[in-house]
Amino acid sequence: MSTVDATHDLSRAVTAEELKQKLGSFGQLLAPGKIVKGSASYIVKEQGEKKDKNDAITDRIRGLYALDDDELGHTTTGHSCVTSLDYDLAHKTGSDLLYGEILPSGVSKLLDSRHLDAAGATSVYDLGMGLGKLALQAYLEFPNLEKVVGVELSVARTARGMAALARMAESESERFSVLTDENCTAVRLTEEEQIIETTTKPVSLKYKRMAVQVEEKRPGRERVLEFRHQNLFETVDALDADIIICETHFPDDSLPKLCDFLNRMKTGARLLTYENLDSVYQRLHRDIPFQRLEVNTVDDKVFTSWATNRGHRFHLWRKLKSGTSVTSSRNSGNGNVNGSSHSSGHGKACMKSANKD
Repeated sequence: MSTVDATHDLSRAVTAEELKQKLGSFGQLLAPGKIVKGSASYIVKEQGEKKDKNDAITDRIRGLYALDDDELGHTTTGHSCVTSLDYDLAHKTGSDLLYGEILPSGVSKLLDSRHLDAAGATSVYDLGMGLGKLALQAYLEFPNLEKVVGVELSVARTARGMAALARMAESESERFSVLTDENCTAVRLTEEEQIIETTTKPVSLKYKRMAVQVEEKRPGRERVLEFRHQNLFETVDALDADIIICETHFPDDSLPKLCDFLNRMKTGARLLTYENLDSVYQRLHRDIPFQRLEVNTVDDKVFTSWATNRGHRFHLWRKLKSGTSVTSSRNSGNGNVNGSSHSSGHGKACMKSANKD
């Protein structure tokens, strides 16, 4: 893989095996980091068919990353795989390699109809995807999504995500087509749904006429799952997405650039942030063009790799129409919908420091 590029010419059709060869040694480096199998208190009790479906998706994703269980703590693959090249890129771009993962039950909760409403969307972008597990889960859990894109600055993390896509394409070669660019800085899996229509047609036999039912297949919509090695600020196509996930910590120097970028999101789009945008905009003396989702109170938490007991609260927003803003203010954060401040109670190093959840 080459260094990060703002453009990706995804015109090269390859097989899954060819993709693994292009990824080089990263295609073989899927051994998990240290898996902490301590308390299982993060497991959410679900009932019936939904539980069976979500369990199957979770098991499938673990298999694609060669994992037996969810990775917890601060010694996961996402922590241990980064290289000197990654640190150089982070330094040059003013980025942060802080790492953590939302656990599968948390992803399902955040994407449900009360939160980001993935069932009512067609596109999701995960900016700072890490290994890409959340993007994969969104694609598999919500078949209505037509485009799911994951973007990551770390070469090593991106390559492991791409290797997982190669495994998925290899296991279902008839379902997925694979596209990449010359330097393998992006990988796209596409699948074309088949619509089966049953029609009744008259058939003439020797002594009588009868009607028979005939199944016909015709092409349906195309679905796309794509992972990119890219600076998220260069992912301008994300600004038209229905949902943006930004589970990313930003150094203080990058916060004005973050606000400028997010301000360009389309009206009505939903956004998840690790940073409390209300506090960020207030510190920058700007009005915030986002309204916090009503459900996103201080108790609206999900389990993560660094917070497996009481969970972590992310910040969920809806983009207001152009020219509309909400004045930031500090309050108790009880989940009111006037866009005012809600303190998360977590410092910048919560994914890095000893967990105090």
